[in-house]
Amino acid sequence: MSCYICDPNMFSYVASVIFDMANGKITRNDAVNIGRVLYRENCMSFLYRYPSAKDEVNLDFPIVNENDIVSVDLYSDEIMDAIKCLEYQSCEHPEWKKSFSKKILDSIRKAIIGLPKSGYATWGVPETFVSYNENSIDI
Repeated sequence: MSCYICDPNMFSYVASVIFDMANGKITRNDAVNIGRVLYRENCMSFLYRYPSAKDEVNLDFPIVNENDIVSVDLYSDEIMDAIKCLEYQSCEHPEWKKSFSKKILDSIRKAIIGLPKSGYATWGVPETFVSYNENSIDI
């Protein structure tokens, strides 16, 4: 089994899904923090698998910021494929089953039951997802 650190859009997408599904029960900052927790878990998995790569990973990098939390289409198949990918890349270390990240992803799985399907799901982040940072122009 191989492991990699997911694209930054993965964490922005999942945090955006959580924010939209929460319907005002969490703040945008809460969603940002959840995205960051998921990023750190993914990094921990990568480092468990590849300990010699510790200089390549910054666990404190703020991978998600408030501008990355955007409205998303809530399609169960797209969300499920994203969380399957993230889980696959984050489950390498022995503490995974007890982790807060696993609880987050399990909660999303339960919450998306009954949502419509897009029919266009792909492994990872949906192709239609565009975070704020992708829209920005460097001047």
